Amino acid sequence: MYDPDLDSYKWGKSCSKHGTFFEGIHLFDPKPFSISIFESKGMDPCQRHILESSYEALNAAGFKKGKLMKSLIGVYIGTQVPAEFVNAPVAADLGGSGTSAAGAITSNRISFCLGMQGPSFTVDGHGSAGLQTVALGVNSIRFQTELYQPNHTALCGGIAMSLAPQYYILNSAAGYLNPEGRCFTFDASSRGFVKGEGVGCVVIDKLMEVIDGKEVVQDGKDNLGTFAGIAFNHSGQSTSLRAPHGPQERSCIEAALRQAACSPNDVDAVECCGDGGILMDAVETLTLTAAYRQDPDGMPLMLSSIKSGYGFQFEAAGVAQLQRVLLAQRYNVASPSIHLFELSPHIEVSDGEPILIMSEAQPFRYGSSFVGITAKGIGGSMVHCIPLGFVDTEARPPRKRLEADAICFWPGGGGQIADSEMPFRSYNIVGSWSEFAEAHEMEAEDDGVFSFTMTLGINRFEHFQIWMDGRDNRVFHPGVWNAPKNTAIQGPDNLEVCEAFYWMIDKREWLIPQSGVGQAAIENGRPTEGAVLSGHPQYIQNPYFGIGIPGEKYRIRLYVSGKWRTLDWEKVEDSKGYTDDGSYYIVGSWTRWNCTEAMKTSTSGVYTQQVVLEFGRIFFQVVRNKDWNQTFFPSMDTASFAEDIPVEGPDWGQERNMWCIEGNIGDKFEIEFQRSLDAGVDKKKVSWKRISGPD
Repeated sequence: MYDPDLDSYKWGKSCSKHGTFFEGIHLFDPKPFSISIFESKGMDPCQRHILESSYEALNAAGFKKGKLMKSLIGVYIGTQVPAEFVNAPVAADLGGSGTSAAGAITSNRISFCLGMQGPSFTVDGHGSAGLQTVALGVNSIRFQTELYQPNHTALCGGIAMSLAPQYYILNSAAGYLNPEGRCFTFDASSRGFVKGEGVGCVVIDKLMEVIDGKEVVQDGKDNLGTFAGIAFNHSGQSTSLRAPHGPQERSCIEAALRQAACSPNDVDAVECCGDGGILMDAVETLTLTAAYRQDPDGMPLMLSSIKSGYGFQFEAAGVAQLQRVLLAQRYNVASPSIHLFELSPHIEVSDGEPILIMSEAQPFRYGSSFVGITAKGIGGSMVHCIPLGFVDTEARPPRKRLEADAICFWPGGGGQIADSEMPFRSYNIVGSWSEFAEAHEMEAEDDGVFSFTMTLGINRFEHFQIWMDGRDNRVFHPGVWNAPKNTAIQGPDNLEVCEAFYWMIDKREWLIPQSGVGQAAIENGRPTEGAVLSGHPQYIQNPYFGIGIPGEKYRIRLYVSGKWRTLDWEKVEDSKGYTDDGSYYIVGSWTRWNCTEAMKTSTSGVYTQQVVLEFGRIFFQVVRNKDWNQTFFPSMDTASFAEDIPVEGPDWGQERNMWCIEGNIGDKFEIEFQRSLDAGVDKKKVSWKRISGPD
């Protein structure tokens, strides 16, 4: 049903072949709900999954099955009417009943199966349906009288599934779907959204209860957030049924703000509708700016949209937005949008305007936060709510404040050192120059001074730790990655808890822009002779980092004075030539990314290894001395050809780019890695060739 032609809907095709889906829509256990197997087979999958999700939400809110029976709980569910299931292809033995695809039954079945006697109805409001059910649930609790209390608790939710191909075609015909298969919300390349699936439910209860004539907060319930304000309306008669209407959107936002009784500047962020429409995104951004940030000196209003990551989940979108915001408030981090590369030129954000369209996670200002949520439907209906959320200190405990020691080492000593922090025989050093496999004993230079001389390798950097008595359960380490000298010593600890913490002697080239260079002298509109054009500055070596040469010797010294310990190093001998004696390993998908067998070498600087394809495609990197900090990888992701692709590294290699060899199962390839130093330049090359076919 896919055709890239934008007019493909005319012959029954869709110009979009992407979507977001969840697995297992056919899975359902009817027994807990007293539904026969025959009936469950013919039920709309939307009815099955919303039933399971509803009970899961109620159970998490503290309602057991016996407590639900004859309870006054309202059910408000957003879904499409008529359901896509009506047009879905079905199997011959599907079974079913007359209510299999009825929209009203989507909510009514929940009340029936769980025995709940509150209001129960279905809302069909397209993209606003999910948040409309929340508004109805909130208002059913908020606006009660002594004469009428429809429900003491509200179950609100939404569900959307892609069950029939016709709806892809119809959305393509309307120009809603982005042919590129992504929702580029707020981006210059936005052309629509991606159809998505989703199901979600929330349980809404009273925050306060009356005890002895006084209102007190209910105890024993996991409160995820509080609705400070919620409002919904319609755009009325505007340019078209779907066209955005800025004044009405602002009116809806201001109505929610009045209920919340808070200042617009108190709202930290807004979870936007953001469906990837050029006009819709521009109008929504302008409206939010006008409603929330009339004060140009206010804190920036953070904007994001869940649709950029999960697609447009239609009737479930509003509930998904709400759950995303509640989780963000729980962890005190606002979630960003993705696929934002260049801001749409139609979104007018002037310099200094307090608007931040997020492309990365941002913390909230305080431990509590107001966040706005906007949901809009295809027919002009819109909802805006403002939940108040708090940080969950159990889910995210306050970060321990790190305070650097005022003194790392005191030559005069001080304090009695514990026997557990003293070696029985010697201090030993373990480093990358020996694949961390050999613990070299440090020699005693003086009272409390122990040293070891190390030769700088071809990488111009080395990592090491100090092991007491050569044992990996008595390790001294810096407590940080790639620590410089004179860093406070931590331990002794077991290697399992400190294997990533090393000191690092780094003598690589570190370039910085040369101060005062980079501005061109312009005469008659042309740069003067010898001038350096602006934007192309000259670089010099950072004076705080000296360049080393492979073969130089460095003396590492450990100083112990009472309870004080520190470590430093200095160059003691220039290079007299260097031959790379390190071992190189191919780590790949067939080795489970372990260093198994060193590559063979017959010529200096040339290393080879033969591999047999167990699958049609394998991935690999090159690692030196079994040290992931000495990994070599291609400059592009999944490089399936080696020629003219620069080799990067040595550097931390995990989760980096990989080479890819493709062929037939049983093909034998020889991988060759070349490395040499030419006038101080580290030259590297990876290549491979097929040497035989399957046996």
